Amino acid sequence: MRFLGAAFGNAGVAATRSYNAPGAAVRRATEGTTDAEWAAAKALQDNNTGIALSGPEAHAQARDGASKLLDLQRVVEGSTTGGNKTGPFYAQRPAQVDAAVGRQLDEIAPQSPDPYALGPRAAEAAGDVIDKTRQNINAQTRPLYDAAQPQQIATAEFAPIAADPRFVAGLKRLREDKELAPDYANMPDNSVGVVDAVTKDMAARGEALSTVANPLYGPELAGKSTVGAANARNIATQESPEYAQALAEQEALRRTQLNPLEQGPVGSVAKATDTRTAGEAILPRDPLAGAAPSNADAVKRLAAEDPDTTAALVRQNLADRYSAAQTETQSGSRETAGAKFHKSVAGNDERSALLDAVLRALPNNQASVTMPELLDVLQATMRRQGPGSATEPNRMITSELSAASPAAAVFDIVKSVGGSIINKAGDATKRAALRDGLGTLADMFIAPNSIDLIRNARNNSGGRIAGTAAARTAAEAGGTLFDPQGAR
Repeated sequence: MRFLGAAFGNAGVAATRSYNAPGAAVRRATEGTTDAEWAAAKALQDNNTGIALSGPEAHAQARDGASKLLDLQRVVEGSTTGGNKTGPFYAQRPAQVDAAVGRQLDEIAPQSPDPYALGPRAAEAAGDVIDKTRQNINAQTRPLYDAAQPQQIATAEFAPIAADPRFVAGLKRLREDKELAPDYANMPDNSVGVVDAVTKDMAARGEALSTVANPLYGPELAGKSTVGAANARNIATQESPEYAQALAEQEALRRTQLNPLEQGPVGSVAKATDTRTAGEAILPRDPLAGAAPSNADAVKRLAAEDPDTTAALVRQNLADRYSAAQTETQSGSRETAGAKFHKSVAGNDERSALLDAVLRALPNNQASVTMPELLDVLQATMRRQGPGSATEPNRMITSELSAASPAAAVFDIVKSVGGSIINKAGDATKRAALRDGLGTLADMFIAPNSIDLIRNARNNSGGRIAGTAAARTAAEAGGTLFDPQGAR
């Protein structure tokens, strides 16, 4: 009898453990998880942001969403037993995310006491960047212009230029201008220097007159002024190789240096009249594909002019996005604020690349080192599923948790024989098993060492339990074969 008790007692315990409903459900839900994924999940749960993740959230993030633990967690949260435990855990999340995001923003720059002034200050810095680029281009071509200015265009070639009334009017304005006239007083009308100055005026008038908002709007005169300027310059370049080279080099420099600035983020910031517009110019919500390097370059240029304003503008942009993400849902919850913020700033590859490039371009780029962990954790919070959805999976999981224990299985067998009292007892046993299973899973999922607990449950398979039981049985049963009476 002692031998049989040792042999079958351990077997019974092993059977109960191997069919333990919560453990069995966890084992099936985590099947296929690699050691590297377990390590990544544990690192996520042990993150430095101060945001507590549930085991299923960390596991799902480590596996890029491929985790059936999320289904288990959904059922647990939707139950009274499990929800009473997970509810307080998630109720702390808004404050945790607020603190984590706030610390991250402070690494970029302190909150500006006057956020409305950031946009205009950034626009001024952007204007300075463009002006300095233009001046640098002029400085590079200035020796060629200086060599060409005194050269004169032959009378025959100059005749068509002098016959253009737009040129005549521009020449008159130049000669009568008190500020510009002295610079050209010693140059004849047919000199390259005078022709260059007058054609600049003609081209500028043509551009101004072509603008509908201009009260003097005149498309015909605008076109003739532009064409007249181009014709005069063409004649001048044929007469002066230095002038031709100067124009060619300046055009190339404008095309490669000035135009990209004016047409890109720097130009957009220069045109901005408020902080929100300026912030969106360097950190847009929907960036163009491949735009990250251009925006990073813009941040570097702006920071070279005004580092404090540039960093404060980036912070303000991100802070405004988080403020929008904090907007309460209809139920008054803010638990999804972190997930919404992640979607806004890193919800696709372009947004993620842009944010990283901009943070790296700041003079103090420490935030680029710490931001990835925060984004990873915030993305993990997105994995959580709302309770009550997916009816059929919920039913299957509930059935598994309530029927997987040996006690419930016994009642199922007896129920088939008949008897209303036994039926009711079997149902009560199932309900109790379900409550115990939901409570066990809830405790496991929200524990600080949840990943360790889940992995232990995963490793505690039926074969391993049976092996342990077999070893214990061999030792205990073997002991019964020794006759204490005979040893005396």
